[in-house]
Amino acid sequence: MICIWGVVCILTVVVTSYRGLVVQRVFLGIVESSVSPGFVLITSLWYTKEEQTTRLGIWYSSTGIFSMFSGIVNYGIGHAGGKLAAWKYMYIFTGAWTIIWGFVVFCAIPESPNSPGRRFSEEEKILLKKRLVLNMTGKDRTRWKPRQAVEAIKDVKLWIMMLCAAAIYVSNGGVTAFGARIIQSFGYSSLDAILLQIPGGAMTCLAIYLVGYLAGRFKDSRTYILPLSCLPVIVGSVMIWKGSWVHKALPLWGYYLLPTFGAPYVVVLSIAASNVAGGTKKAICNGMIFIGYNVGNIVGGYIVFADETAMHYRSTWIAIIVCMCFVVGSSFVLRFVMSRENARRNAAARQRTVGNSDKEETEFQSVTNDNNLEGEDRTDWEQEDFRYVL
Repeated sequence: MICIWGVVCILTVVVTSYRGLVVQRVFLGIVESSVSPGFVLITSLWYTKEEQTTRLGIWYSSTGIFSMFSGIVNYGIGHAGGKLAAWKYMYIFTGAWTIIWGFVVFCAIPESPNSPGRRFSEEEKILLKKRLVLNMTGKDRTRWKPRQAVEAIKDVKLWIMMLCAAAIYVSNGGVTAFGARIIQSFGYSSLDAILLQIPGGAMTCLAIYLVGYLAGRFKDSRTYILPLSCLPVIVGSVMIWKGSWVHKALPLWGYYLLPTFGAPYVVVLSIAASNVAGGTKKAICNGMIFIGYNVGNIVGGYIVFADETAMHYRSTWIAIIVCMCFVVGSSFVLRFVMSRENARRNAAARQRTVGNSDKEETEFQSVTNDNNLEGEDRTDWEQEDFRYVL
């Protein structure tokens, strides 16, 4: 699917009308729709709950890395000239790299921890299965289970995470789509505006790496890290909106804080990856988050108004601040819901326990007996031993 995504991206250059561009963008979105949810599923299968935030951050930070790299390339293309329009070269370059990377992913990533291939020793294969069982988030089942689908729809946590993804990506829709225009409003040329977006990619990477480190360093801290990671976006919005544009440094630094919205999105992904079990339910959860991601991008494109330049794009920053405040509030709701359920399950477990001295061994034995080493495809609601990562 990654290779097809690259092919569709390259085909953008043959579009000659607005109607054709709309159709092409629809197909581009269709093939892209499986990529991000697929990466989340792969991460949740191969890594433990404690490792997932860092690993999600590593691959998601590529958005920041590539925005820096592509900014330099696009700046060079803008100066180079050629037989084709500059924007066509940008799509050709991006599509070609996507196709190449698709082949790398196909050759490098094993099928699953249950079928890891010949590159793993027998001892490593057993360890992989043990990690999968202890994770309690289910196997890589491909069979659709209506029961899990119904449960996913009933689970309020999934709806909260979807809304958080939408709110976070309102920032992306406004900043990415109209970032060059906003920077030009500070008094820079169009080509300089492309170049000046490069530090934003670095800020994305730094913010994502920081939340990944903190989530791995402090247990049950993700629903605290999520609201904290929203603060730089709020501060950046206020700096651009209320700051003076006479001195360009202030609004420009405010703009560089905005791309840190990638950090709270990674935290949302990690909360979903660690707290949703069952193959069908996980797939629906990832799909819901990606729907929120796309809705946020769509809405974000409609919050930048050219006639508000004199007011420093007031509506844009108000919308982004409101969305980030929603995420802050939602993170505490998530923590309340999950901690309350953990407390209920702990109380039930204490009633079932008949004095056991070796807690760690008992926990693993309980999990392996309940799920079997081969692992049953059961949801977090169906596993009383499952504990939510806060």
